[in-house]
Parts: sequence; structure tokens; C-alpha cells
Amino acid sequence: MRAILGALTLFLGISLVVLGVNANNGSTVVIGGIQSGTKSIESVPVISNFPPLTELKDKTMQITTGLSGPLVISDLTGLGDGWRLGVWASQFSEQNKTNGATLPKGSLILAYPKDIVTKSGIQVPTLNADQPWVLDGDMPITILKAEKNKGAGNYELQFPDDALTLTLNPGTTNKKPTKYKTVITWMLIAGP
Repeated sequence: MRAILGALTLFLGISLVVLGVNANNGSTVVIGGIQSGTKSIESVPVISNFPPLTELKDKTMQITTGLSGPLVISDLTGLGDGWRLGVWASQFSEQNKTNGATLPKGSLILAYPKDIVTKSGIQVPTLNADQPWVLDGDMPITILKAEKNKGAGNYELQFPDDALTLTLNPGTTNKKPTKYKTVITWMLIAGP
């Protein structure tokens, strides 16, 4: 019984509580219980700033930047209820201005991860194959999904060096030197 619970501990990433009790006949009785862990985003990649532009030409331009480090997701609950990883970005707006200019929705695209690394677990979640992943749309998008009875374990998403693409259109982008900002939000939603 003890070996089976130990195997569950490694597979599910849960902790095992074992108590030793001495019985009258000199043998040891082992009583065990399983405590579940959590479902969480353990770390998110650091986003580099886009390179500065000195001039916006008369045609649409795209600039890219990277994400440093992996996005790490853990489901150590042992419940098998599935989960979804969503992401959303606010519309780009001029930094430090209340009623400043905004870039049109659909300006920011996230590239497909270059790899999903399974740190523990055997039922790998599924990437959303619909591309491009437009982050600054009207709603969050699901990029990774674990169906019921899948996704238990610890997973890392590793993105390419040019993971974020920003499209600048001369008709909708301020041509004067201006800093824009956005907030990218990662969400782990319980259930398939």
C-alpha cells in the first residue's frame, strides 16, 4: 500500500502523510493519506519592450519582441477536472495620458510556443491551433486546454525569441514620438 501511494505522489505531485503505528504484535502498521496540491500559474515570462521607432513610414510596419523565460502551469490537485490557459492584453494606449491615442484592437499577436515541456505528468494539454493569437481583441483567448482527466502535472511553455508582434499602421498610429502601453493578463481557468 505504501509503494502505491508513493507512486501517486510522484505522478500527481501531491504530498503523502504517513504515520507509523506500533501494533501489539511487534509489526508496524502504516496509515497514509493523500493531500492535494494546487492548480496555478507558477511563473510567467518577462516581456521585453518593443524596440523604439524613430520614424513611422507611410506603410504598415511590424515590430517584434521576445518573452524571456517559460510560462509554467501546474495542476497538482489530483481532481482531474481539467483547465484552460487564457491570455488577454488591454488595447495599447498612450502612456501617462488619460485620453491619449490608442492603437486599434488586433495590433498585438502572440506566436505559437516553440515547445511544451512536461516536467511531470503524462496527459499533455492541447494547444489551440487557431492562429494568429490576437491578444488585444474583445475577449481573452484560450491558448492551452486540458480536458477532463488530463493536464495533471507541471508544464512549461517556451516561446520563440520574437514571440510578440505589434502592427503599426500610419493611419491609426500617432506619428509623433509617443510611448504606448498595454497590460497582458494570463488566466488559469478551472474546468475543461
